[in-house]
Amino acid sequence: PNYAVLSQYYLQTPADLSPNVLKVAQQWTNGATNTYQAMKMLESHLTDPAHFTYSISNPPVPGNIDAVSWLLHTGRGFCTYYATAMTMMARLLGVPARIVNGFNQGHFDAHRKVWEVDGDNAHSWVQVYFPGQGWISFDPTPGFSLDNPTNPQPTQTPGQTPTPARPKPTATATHPTSGTHPTPTSGVGGTGSNTSVLGDTQRQMVFLGISLIILVVALLVLAVAIYRYKFDKLYANASLVSALYWRVSRLASLSGVPPRESQTPYEYTRVLSQRFPRVKEPLWRITHVFVRERWGAQYHSPGAAEEKDIERLWPRIRGTFLRALIFRFHRHVG
Repeated sequence: PNYAVLSQYYLQTPADLSPNVLKVAQQWTNGATNTYQAMKMLESHLTDPAHFTYSISNPPVPGNIDAVSWLLHTGRGFCTYYATAMTMMARLLGVPARIVNGFNQGHFDAHRKVWEVDGDNAHSWVQVYFPGQGWISFDPTPGFSLDNPTNPQPTQTPGQTPTPARPKPTATATHPTSGTHPTPTSGVGGTGSNTSVLGDTQRQMVFLGISLIILVVALLVLAVAIYRYKFDKLYANASLVSALYWRVSRLASLSGVPPRESQTPYEYTRVLSQRFPRVKEPLWRITHVFVRERWGAQYHSPGAAEEKDIERLWPRIRGTFLRALIFRFHRHVG
């Protein structure tokens, strides 16, 4: 990803943000020789206990002032305040940044010998994008550090199993090691990975794919419904046996075996039986009853029981013809 893509998401700032925020950010980063150093200077100022305090009980932000300016004025707030302040300052300096919400390392339960993470461990910090490095994490909240957790190690008694290593906070990126601090770049560019943008793109592609599948399925269902409606309406005035025979003829035609004008029902059924031997007996049964009903004496017409028996043959014939139709369509498309 390049800076043009990143700036669309991670350089945005509120329109009502006070100009004083940029002035403070410029003052705090004065003398920085690269972007990483500038970000560490922002982090250092916000975590300075002489000027800022971590507090979970804070007065509401007045409606006539933005949250960052309010933090700079009061010098107290919880993690979201500080993460927001550093993110806005970084963006005002032209550096892509984002807030990360997750959990810190939690606390160790010596009795159960497990690390526990609950709602009290919810935390917010900052990630800044560096070309060639990706997203690098910073924690501007006073008393918190991603590298040096503040939770004390539980006291061990002789013979007690050593406490396992404390896990790192979730959803953070790796910090650069000494001597490998990312350096600023001029202009638009960068070859580093952008997990968030890539993840957003992948989610959009998945959503688009699912939407297209749903649309295609909906169109197929609609097409089948329309076809069945027309199919049923076409033979609405015909008897059950006649309707079944004409359905067989129509579906067979779509499957590639249409009747000829010169063929009798028996001749056509002979062709269908050769083409679809698996349903030979049902085809002949329907044809015999159809011919008897259409051209035989009235007392030879099928009764209700025979019609019901004939109707049970239709699903088997329909399935065979539909498979042939799908195969024909696939071969034509391929």
